[in-house]
Amino acid sequence: MEKLLSVIVPVFNSEKYLMRCVSSLIFQSYKNIEIILVNDGSKDSSKYLCDRLGEMYSQIKVIHKKNGGVSDARNKGLDIAKGDYVTFVDSDDYVKHKTFSILVTCLEKYDADIAECEHLQVWQMYKVDGREDCVDILEYTPIEAMRDFYNKRRFYPSVCGKVFRREVIRDVRFRCGYFREEGLLFNLSTLSNVSKLTFVSNKLYCCQQYPSRHLSYIYSLNGVAQEIESFKISRDYYKDTDEIMFDLGNRVFLRFLYEKMRRCVIDNCSWRIKKQAFYAYANELATYGENFNYSLLPTRKLRNGIRLLRINRFIFRYVYIFYNKYFRRNSNDF
Repeated sequence: MEKLLSVIVPVFNSEKYLMRCVSSLIFQSYKNIEIILVNDGSKDSSKYLCDRLGEMYSQIKVIHKKNGGVSDARNKGLDIAKGDYVTFVDSDDYVKHKTFSILVTCLEKYDADIAECEHLQVWQMYKVDGREDCVDILEYTPIEAMRDFYNKRRFYPSVCGKVFRREVIRDVRFRCGYFREEGLLFNLSTLSNVSKLTFVSNKLYCCQQYPSRHLSYIYSLNGVAQEIESFKISRDYYKDTDEIMFDLGNRVFLRFLYEKMRRCVIDNCSWRIKKQAFYAYANELATYGENFNYSLLPTRKLRNGIRLLRINRFIFRYVYIFYNKYFRRNSNDF
């Protein structure tokens, strides 16, 4: 008999996408699921849709609460979840038909604690991608997960697209008030309870994108401050308990700062929009001492880029623009 899977869905002003999301959950090939819709003070018709869906399907539970953010909504769902396994789906996203069957099978077959799949970015209402059955499955340890995160390969900071054994979550909860990189802190907190993870290379979790608000969202100062704080906490999470994990966390934080500054330079929008975010990341990078060990960084270009940033941020900006324009228009590694 299938073990119970709890699917926690925070809902806020999602009337356009909520039915698509819930339909993808109701008609999963994995049948023993409970769906917890947490209406986080929606102002649109989402709250009525939640109630209607709860009346139509017995496996749906509905919670209504005052607006407190996505972290608080997920915590409310965790408090009432009864499943042996737990997963999170955002209300504007959806999952493919066999997603949970594949991920739960990975947990059970490989005796893993977390199973994860790749994300498919969706810019329209639906996107068809045929690769669902042909799966490549990898096994790795928490340390390997951090290394892969550092190298931008596997173990995404998001909690979406993952299925957790309930016992590794225990009393771990999301930090309320965070709306950027809130999943990173949750994932790190669970890693200390994990012995093995599995990764499915197929894009089974479909993540809705929003081009019209993309840049304003990325460069909001409040969001930038939350990103930096989240990565600083993750960097120091194992500082006093695990030297290897702390070293990896340091590398992740440096790469995060560098990648964000690189994006500030090459994103096609006004420098006025990006300027404050650029200098917020640069000021954080400047806190690293002069004796920082650059050999921690994986590529010569990354080492040279950070050295240049430490010397002069103004020069870095124009050197990178020149390099990107004339030598590597699609470069991701300078």
